[in-house]
Amino acid sequence: MPTGDLVKTYLAYPEWPAISICRNFQEGYNLLRSVFNGFMELEKRPDALDILIAKYKSIKITDYDTAQTISNLLNYGGYDYFTYCLEIITGQYAFLEKATIEQKIELLSELFKKQDFREKRISWFYFEGPAFIMARLMYLDNYQSFMEYYNSSSRIQNFVTWARPIYEEHRTIIISYAKDYFNLLKTQLR
Repeated sequence: MPTGDLVKTYLAYPEWPAISICRNFQEGYNLLRSVFNGFMELEKRPDALDILIAKYKSIKITDYDTAQTISNLLNYGGYDYFTYCLEIITGQYAFLEKATIEQKIELLSELFKKQDFREKRISWFYFEGPAFIMARLMYLDNYQSFMEYYNSSSRIQNFVTWARPIYEEHRTIIISYAKDYFNLLKTQLR
């Protein structure tokens, strides 16, 4: 099965709400991964991150259902929730460890857009999906400024490891570091 079809299949699973029944979202992903072995297959695909980034970029923030109707939530998990689940998948080490500088820049650029939009609206779901991926990228690159923050806070360590919710102040700090990290990556391309 082509990687694009594999991603499309897993994003259509009706079992996605199971990701949020565990103590944290990483455990939820691990649970789904243990039940549906296709996630392990996806993690092995060399083009998986490109497909995930393209899928993520295809989500138009102008299409978000700001009313979040009960029907929308029950039938589809809500557009915010779908986006967040895609962020949890994309934020897996198996994908991010292999990311090129170009992929990191492309992904961060889109993460900033999605995060900025979320900050300006009321949502029933999670704000920290983009920050989760940003934090994991900086962690994997051992980005010094972020690592000092990471080492000083068990809450941030749990966030990076387990995708546990964080406070707005933490998210703001992570995004600030990520912007500096993004600019550093752009200079490395020159």
